[in-house]
Order: sequence, then C-alpha cells, then structure tokens
Amino acid sequence: MSLAAVRATGRLTGMPVRDAWEGNEWEAHCCSLLSIKYAEEIQFVPARVQGDGGLEAFRLDDGIVYQCYAPQDAYTNKDVTAAQKRKITKDLGTLVKNPVQTQELLGAQYRIRRWVLLTPEFDDKDVLKHARKEETKLLAMTPRAPWLADDFKILVSTDLQLFPAELATMHRPTASTIRIPVIQPTPEQVTEAMPADLVERLSRKLCVNAFLAANPEELEAYRAEVLMDYVYGKRQLSALEERYGSVYELVQRRAKATFNSLNRAVAAGDGGPSGLLAIEQDLAQGLARDLPALPELTCGDLARHFMSDWLISCPARFRAAS
Repeated sequence: MSLAAVRATGRLTGMPVRDAWEGNEWEAHCCSLLSIKYAEEIQFVPARVQGDGGLEAFRLDDGIVYQCYAPQDAYTNKDVTAAQKRKITKDLGTLVKNPVQTQELLGAQYRIRRWVLLTPEFDDKDVLKHARKEETKLLAMTPRAPWLADDFKILVSTDLQLFPAELATMHRPTASTIRIPVIQPTPEQVTEAMPADLVERLSRKLCVNAFLAANPEELEAYRAEVLMDYVYGKRQLSALEERYGSVYELVQRRAKATFNSLNRAVAAGDGGPSGLLAIEQDLAQGLARDLPALPELTCGDLARHFMSDWLISCPARFRAAS
C-alpha cells in the first residue's frame, strides 16, 4: 500500500463532516449578514435580558423575522433534524405564549409573514414537513395571535442560500488574489523547528495504524510529510496574519469549526490516522468557499497544516484502524 493510499483510506467512522458553530458565533455571523443586506431596515433583538422572545431580528420594511440556530452536540443528520424541529416548536411557542410582549416589541400594526430559521445546514425534508404542521397549527388557533399574518409561513434556510452575495463580500480584501510569498522550508529547517518530544508523540499516534507500524520506511515518510505540512503552513499563517488580518481570522474560524467536530468524534472513540483525508479536503473546500481571493493551492496548504497541527497536538489517542 502506498503512502497516498494510507492517507486516503476511509472516512472517520460514523462522523458526518459538518460545520461546528458555537451558538454565539453563529448568531454573530448571521447578524453581520443581515446587517450587510438590510442596513437600517433590520432591527436586532437583544437577548441578554429575558431572552430574545423567540426571534433574533425583524425587518422594518416587511413582515419577516429571523431566528438563528446552530444545533450543539448534534453529530448525525438525525440529531440535527430533531434539534431543528424542537427549536421551531419552542420559539414559535414563545411568541404565542407572550402575544402582548411580542406585539409591543414589533409594533401594533406589525404582522409576521415569514418566520425564518437560519441554521448552518439542514439535510432532511422532515424539517420542512414539521414547519408546515406548525404553520397549520398557528393559523388554526382561536383566538389567533395578533402578530400573525394570513399568509404566514415558516422558512428554514442556511446562510449560503439566503446571503450568497453578502458572504462573497464579507471581510474580503480588495485584491483579486491574496499572495503569500513564503518559501517552503527544507527538511533540515523542519527538523530544527520541531521539538523532539512532539515528533516522538506524533510517531506513537501514527503507529496505532497497523500498516504504518509494520512499515518503518512508510512511517518515516508519512511523518516527514506531516511535519513539513505543519511548518510550511505555520509560516503561511504568520504571513497571512501580518498582511491580511481579517482573512487570517476567517481561516482560523473555519479551521476551528472543522476540528471541533473532529475532536469530539475522536474523544468518543471514532476514527484513526488513515481516515483523515476527507476532513482535510472538506476544510480546503470550505476555505475556498469562504475566501475566493485565496488561491486554491494555498487553501490546500493551509488545510494540510491544520490537519498536521491536529495530529501533532491533540491529546486523544486514535483507535486502531480496521
């Protein structure tokens, strides 16, 4: 088996590759997009005192309100779908339970035509079926909530679906392409840059893979590749932070979102060093989507760096690859 084949073998067992947003991060992200798109025609609802009342923001020029929601600790499509359905029911229930408070917040003449759940992703039509049931239930209530419009609908959407133009311009440099003039280090420079204890720790992790443990030459070659990716990517990130601070922050956010899920999966006993290529590729593709001004090769370099950093630094041991 070749080194490339070892690296490409399989996906982490049972682990969907998805964006892992913290709730506050997702809310801030969505509010930024709404602000860019609607400017003075969007009103945000503070949640610090007594919660947000079932909505995050509402349009002043139309009866459209928004609620932002990133499911936490949801590792499968089934978990995500169930969490999204609960969120719809709970927050609409809050609006119905407090009709006077809701109407005072929106204004006496305001009618909600669309209640939009903004979520990082949804992959199951069952969420939409649930939304239709909730619509029917609300419209059939007697007495009807005073804020409810006759054409009331519940929408479930992602940021990419509703705000493609805003995402394309958020924190983008004006140059058409970001250039990071960093020279790839030599093997000798990599050796000098890496403490011996970290190199040894990496070797122990990789040896959990039976193929690498039984083939010292392949293990050495794979380890050298990981260390090169780590040192080279670290240099690129340093240059990126110095020249394009906002781009650096977006790169770090995308990497954090990717590896939050990976850390939880490995801590739960899933995965091995041979199943990480898919995660690396998803990260590279995510960087390319987030930052079209970043060259494709640089996205790949950075994805390999973050994967190498994780392999070197994460405290969890891998399970043996089957």
